[in-house]
Amino acid sequence: MKLALAFLLAAVSASSTGEPVATFTQSDDPELAAARAKASATLPDFLAVLDKRSLDTGGYQVRFALTPTEHIWVENLARAGDSLTGTLAMKPLRSGHQRGDRVTIKLSEVSDWGYWTRDNVAHGFHTYPILFARLPKAEANARRRELGWPEQ
Repeated sequence: MKLALAFLLAAVSASSTGEPVATFTQSDDPELAAARAKASATLPDFLAVLDKRSLDTGGYQVRFALTPTEHIWVENLARAGDSLTGTLAMKPLRSGHQRGDRVTIKLSEVSDWGYWTRDNVAHGFHTYPILFARLPKAEANARRRELGWPEQ
């Protein structure tokens, strides 16, 4: 079975240096496919928050497939019509790009999205609950706390 890379923010998984690292998942994972479908269906909600850019929100990010097997987060977003331009939030493992490289993606390519509110609560990040469920409980709860989410 093919493997795909699900890239996570430092809040989800990080090396000892604090740099984001990759987590491997099945490319045909039905739970992640459902989470991506939810992210796609709710993308207009995210775009409304992004377009408004109030002082109560920040840290806007989207995730997309940089290559067929490498999903990665993009930050510093600007919207123009049906596309978003931003910078890679981490260094890809295999694509030849670097952290900070500028990319433009179509809205139809967004596989997840997220942002933070002033009270330090993360919103969106639809794939994270699936990935957290696969971590040891203590680690998953630590990641949830970092995102302002309740422990389980």
